[in-house]
Amino acid sequence: MKTAQELLWRCPYSLRRRILASLKPAQAMRFRNLRSSNDELDSLQPFVSKRAIFVHIPKTAGISVCYSLFGGLAGGHKRIREYCAAFSKEEFESFYKFAFVRHPADRLCSAFRFLRKGGRSKEDARYGQEALGSYRNEDDFVKKGLSRESLHDYLHFVPQYEFLRTWGIEPRVDFIGRFENLEEDFETIRRQVGGEPLKKLNSSERQKTWEKILSDESRERIGEVYAEDYELFDYKV
Repeated sequence: MKTAQELLWRCPYSLRRRILASLKPAQAMRFRNLRSSNDELDSLQPFVSKRAIFVHIPKTAGISVCYSLFGGLAGGHKRIREYCAAFSKEEFESFYKFAFVRHPADRLCSAFRFLRKGGRSKEDARYGQEALGSYRNEDDFVKKGLSRESLHDYLHFVPQYEFLRTWGIEPRVDFIGRFENLEEDFETIRRQVGGEPLKKLNSSERQKTWEKILSDESRERIGEVYAEDYELFDYKV
């Protein structure tokens, strides 16, 4: 049985935008304003200028990608559904839409360390201390605190496929680059969008690899919890 949300996203594009605007008028107005805004974090103006949409999934080198292609941050960590609400059908269909993904276990370990060290905001720091502070390390967190129910407790742990889907689970972007192949895939995108060579920004000090950090039990748990990411993006547990 189809959910109301899935039925909404199966509606014709223009009708869906009108429904979303009527259900969430404040959000719709904010998106319209962001099209011409110079807001440091969320402006959509760079996307309009370059006729491209970057779906920035947390902990996939997105800050480096944004600054290199758009000259600054753009869009924030919005999902593709939100860009459907922000842009007209003609824009959404014609703009070049892309994202980067990362091995789920590697991304989780990176997010854990990032938040434990304070992240980039007071909210990050608070979550890192209050929600993650009691765990000894990444492996302890996976064993005691990770479940499918907990994935939406904080943005950095939301499954990657959820940023890229409208209805169903299939990604709705034109190109998906891989963190593991960052420089080559970035150049594929740059040929479409333009911009500067890849800048290395916000890169964390390289720690032990996730293979050495996580026990077999934890790797299996991550595989179960992030099953859709493993399947869709062809990663191995």
